[in-house]
Amino acid sequence: YRLTRLIVCDHCGHYFHGHTHKSPTGKVYRYYEDGGYTYKGTEVCTSFHIPRDLMDNFVIGEIAERVNGPFWIDKLRTSLEQKLTAMQEGQGNMIANLNRRIVQLDTKIDNLLDTVEEKGIDRNVRERLLARQKERQSLEREKKNLEAQESPKIAVKKAIAEVLSLLGSFEEIFGSKSYEEQKAFIRLFVARIVIARAERKALCYFRKIPILKKLDSVNFSLTAGCQRSNTVN
Repeated sequence: YRLTRLIVCDHCGHYFHGHTHKSPTGKVYRYYEDGGYTYKGTEVCTSFHIPRDLMDNFVIGEIAERVNGPFWIDKLRTSLEQKLTAMQEGQGNMIANLNRRIVQLDTKIDNLLDTVEEKGIDRNVRERLLARQKERQSLEREKKNLEAQESPKIAVKKAIAEVLSLLGSFEEIFGSKSYEEQKAFIRLFVARIVIARAERKALCYFRKIPILKKLDSVNFSLTAGCQRSNTVN
């Protein structure tokens, strides 16, 4: 069930979960079922089912439409390039800060060594010197680990390539992925799906650009199709 922990009931606030039912004739039905009713009964909510394929096909179709849209790719590139710049600056700032702290420790260590040359070493000076040297080694390890990490530029490029690999042949490539991979990809685009039980509609909140905060809501009728509504933040 690709949409588990994305679909939530507007009445009880519980997530819908996957449910499989086999009829006496052997036919298999797959639904998303209200978890509030399933686990806590009528004191919390009432029974409500949504055919799995109805909900899945709508969500996947919406994602495909967005991915294949004429302006989506430009928005994606711009957004990810901005994130790339911020990530690179962040990593550079962290390394620069470590370098400053190392220089400060070197000064303290040199001062302690001067004290040793002038007055000899006692227990207090020895402990302070060892502590400073240990702290410096720790900072050097931290700096080395940070420098050894995959470049943010490479990491973001991989992310871009993964998303863009679905362009042009979304249905074919998406269909070849495992269910877990499909679930992870859907969550790049879908923030949440709220079931308005009284109106029998699902309000699907799609991210304008994958994993960003600005959302575009799509009102999907569980009986009559979908109707777009305004962008929300």
